[in-house]
Amino acid sequence: MFQSCIYDLSEASFHPTRKDIAEHVAGVNLIPDGLSDVKIAITQVESGGEFPQHKDPYHHIFYFISGTGIGWVGKETYDIKPGRVVQVPAGEPHGYKNTSNQTLHLITLNLPV
Repeated sequence: MFQSCIYDLSEASFHPTRKDIAEHVAGVNLIPDGLSDVKIAITQVESGGEFPQHKDPYHHIFYFISGTGIGWVGKETYDIKPGRVVQVPAGEPHGYKNTSNQTLHLITLNLPV
């Protein structure tokens, strides 16, 4: 059941994201589990952290809020910077890495096919 909720992300507990492949990447879901097929999360990537190139069976939209780094979609490489939006179709190889000395933050949307 979806209910009223007001909280401060600075007090939220970030949990490791995909520990099987990602290093120093953590997130907080903004929609409680089980309420929607859509996943929206605030993701933080520590300095040097990486989500190596991989494929997923769902679409992604990444909106980078702060920090810098490098990302990949298919064979294309792009610079990560605040305000950049990246759309990744399901099945497309993608990944990103924080190349700065500051924490990188992004909003991650996972959308069903």
